[in-house]
Amino acid sequence: GDTFVVILTLSDDNTADNDEDADSLSNSDVTGDVVDIGNGDYSVTYVTNRSGYYALHVTHEREGYEAVAIAGSPFRVYVTPSEEYAPNCLASGKGLRYAKTSDGTATFTLQAGDVYGNSLDRGGGEWFIRVRGPYIVPTAAEDHGNGTYTVTYDLTGMESTTAEPSPTPDPWVPQ
Repeated sequence: GDTFVVILTLSDDNTADNDEDADSLSNSDVTGDVVDIGNGDYSVTYVTNRSGYYALHVTHEREGYEAVAIAGSPFRVYVTPSEEYAPNCLASGKGLRYAKTSDGTATFTLQAGDVYGNSLDRGGGEWFIRVRGPYIVPTAAEDHGNGTYTVTYDLTGMESTTAEPSPTPDPWVPQ
């Protein structure tokens, strides 16, 4: 019988954040499963937890013959990151450490990550951001469409010596 072999290889044009990642990328071949549907078509499945561009190599093997790549192989495939996973999202910027009531707004950047540690490359996430303090502080997250968000909050006029805490119960604090 005929045998098809599928191997997914991470392409060299993927960028790694550090040398350790670069070493792991070079050894990230994934073998796929091929099922003969019975009508001349085959179903191929493969699983990888690393997003990026891959070369999908498909070869046909017949007993007694050398394996031959099918027409068009290798194919360029892009594996997208999974959905947002809060423990793997990163926040950075001065607005995480301090804000002055006299200066107006403070900002920080949020980079969305998935459960496998991949940085998301698309927007659309829903973020609920709360600035802890004695007052309800308005926040906004600007979606840049590439997995990053600029978070802004405004403390203008919130002087802790004169303002009164909001009588509205804080939904984030157990009552």
